[in-house]
Amino acid sequence: MITYELAKKLKKAGFPQKGDGKIVIFDFSYPGQEENPVEEWVGKARGLKTFTPEYIGSDEGKRLMVYNPTLSELIEACGDEFFELQRFPNGEFAALHNPSGTGYDGKTPEEAVVKLWLKLNEPKNPKNSK
Repeated sequence: MITYELAKKLKKAGFPQKGDGKIVIFDFSYPGQEENPVEEWVGKARGLKTFTPEYIGSDEGKRLMVYNPTLSELIEACGDEFFELQRFPNGEFAALHNPSGTGYDGKTPEEAVVKLWLKLNEPKNPKNSK
């Protein structure tokens, strides 16, 4: 799983927000829990919110909801520019770019591939992007 912050970056960069992964939302009724998102929350209650399909479709739900893609979805989204995934003795991972061989590190395989995807999809001219 990736962090909520990385999932927000994916969303902002245009990664599709549905697939075989999990829908994740941070429950703001528990301050200080930024790294503990609610997973698979349809029909579950936490705090004063019940995460129903109606809530998911609401403005607040759409704003707070992020998608946590599977590793397969992330690799597929990188296309031919994904070369390989490496695991280091310290337990961290690197997703390598094809053809440059540049590595993007992460604590999980998903985190490493997210960083590669974000690099591949960053605006070509940052001065003109918002």
